[in-house]
Amino acid sequence: MGQHIASGSFDRRMFLRGAAFVGAAGLAPWLISACSNGGGSGSDGGAGEGLGSEFFEVPADQVANLSEDMIPADQQQMTVEQWMAKADDAFDPPIDISTITRTSTPVKFPDGDSIEDNIWTRAYESKHGIKVTTQFAVDQSQWEQRVNLMIGSGDLPDFFEATQAQLDQLVRADLVEDLADVFREHASDKVRATILEGGPIPLQSAVYDGKLMALPFTEQKEQAPLWFIRKDWLDNLGLDVPETLDDLIAVAEAFTTQDPDGQGTPGRYGIAVAPQGPRDLAYLEAFWNGYHAYRGIWIEKDGELAYGSIQPEMKAALGRLQEMYQAGLLHPELGTITEETLFEDWGTGRVGILQGRGSATSGTDVLKDSYPDAEVIAIPCLSIDGDVARVQVNQPNVRSGGGYWVVRKGYEHPEALLKMLDFFIETFYFTPSDEVQTAFISDGVEPNFWTLNKIATYRAYKNTDAYLTVTKLLDEPNPDLASYRPEPRFWYGQIKPILDGQPFTGVQYRGYVGYYGPNCGRAVQDLYRTEDRYMSNEFYGVPTRTMSQRKSSMDSLEAETLVKIIQGTSSVDDFDAFVEEWKSIGGDQVTDEVNEWRAQQA
Repeated sequence: MGQHIASGSFDRRMFLRGAAFVGAAGLAPWLISACSNGGGSGSDGGAGEGLGSEFFEVPADQVANLSEDMIPADQQQMTVEQWMAKADDAFDPPIDISTITRTSTPVKFPDGDSIEDNIWTRAYESKHGIKVTTQFAVDQSQWEQRVNLMIGSGDLPDFFEATQAQLDQLVRADLVEDLADVFREHASDKVRATILEGGPIPLQSAVYDGKLMALPFTEQKEQAPLWFIRKDWLDNLGLDVPETLDDLIAVAEAFTTQDPDGQGTPGRYGIAVAPQGPRDLAYLEAFWNGYHAYRGIWIEKDGELAYGSIQPEMKAALGRLQEMYQAGLLHPELGTITEETLFEDWGTGRVGILQGRGSATSGTDVLKDSYPDAEVIAIPCLSIDGDVARVQVNQPNVRSGGGYWVVRKGYEHPEALLKMLDFFIETFYFTPSDEVQTAFISDGVEPNFWTLNKIATYRAYKNTDAYLTVTKLLDEPNPDLASYRPEPRFWYGQIKPILDGQPFTGVQYRGYVGYYGPNCGRAVQDLYRTEDRYMSNEFYGVPTRTMSQRKSSMDSLEAETLVKIIQGTSSVDDFDAFVEEWKSIGGDQVTDEVNEWRAQQA
């Protein structure tokens, strides 16, 4: 499990000179060719030696405790001052720790606050004796390039977030600390449970030669594809909720050729598909998966890892999509329309079926405000045959564009990260009172105070568990709301008027469809989790040498081929020629490298 660094000497000065020329794309070419992507749990000695299977065991009882949404009686009136009170294990005297920050969502600071000095930084110092300084903050769009340049200079803060490729560089240059013993000794039950809730792979992906070289910034796992569908259109046409993929396609045809809203809307089509990047396709994963096809991920086949996009199931799915396109069930400009156009079509009633991922898509609020009788429900990925349709998810489930918290080699208090992580989890997921919620999470006007934290890790199934809590409260005639945390109380207040037939807004309805209604997206995600309907990407290592050199051209070939086949400018049988070309321009070599990596994980 984890990565393996080949034996032999490594010149740190040479690394730093080469890494200084790393651009936004990642590693310098000479360094890419040197990267090892294999691994094993064997250790070359030192801290973290001998990581066993117990290190990665998912603590089921501790994970179950993460879903506790009731507030202990002694915390229900918790003040901010009490929440920030000095902990028994606080550093005394306080310690200094430096970091860097990436920004995405603008925050309107309270008077006198800033990125460097705010409620979160003051809490770290007050509660844990940790004085955090921010060396620089940079927009997310420039984050990776700026961190690459920083790594190349060798001037590192005490801790920061790195991508998987950057982690690989840092480990090779011996620039970051082994955190195995720190994790064992200082990770609280909630920190450990949060990191491992979605499975052990995120933690395993940070292991090199039996050493834990980073703490994974885990991400939600409740983002698997599903379908949103206009239930009112089904009712108007006398159609049942589809139970198979064939049913869904028949519904899409009815939505296209008939008049489901009775208004004769011109240019209506059945299923929304839009690009995600030039000449690429999004919102089709649920369709691929219904054919047991898994585009863009590595799956197990005949005892080895195989690339999902080149399997026969993809050809069958493409053939059906070509028929649907020719029949007008898909947008005529498929492959070039923007996401904004797709959401506009959904919000204006031009399309009746749209893939989602658990939260109601943009435009649902506009749809409800414009068409009060509109009704949207979520349904799971549907199978083309009698076998269960498994939905694809990426591994490791770590934050995009980063994903790994690293500690500078030689920093003497790496355990500070575990204290800060514990504070984030306690504050973000176990918010005790409205006062703490207003100060640290959102005051009702500024929704993003919580993004000011300096280190975080997210629960895999937080929103799904919140759906179950809110559903329980809605089912009770007189729930004891005061005993529950602010978030479920808020959503109870948002959803209850809809169920009671009282006035509500389109924004409230979007939450109803995505999160907390009886047929919402989170209900589908709970089904996936309960029945383990996932098909995981089985390759989660650093990009192999050939991937780094040729993946861009291989991906372009794939995207262009799929669009041409769907639009009918290429024959379905051209898929076979695409597979052979993909193999010849690097696919066979990548497949060999991926399976070499897998063999080293045993």
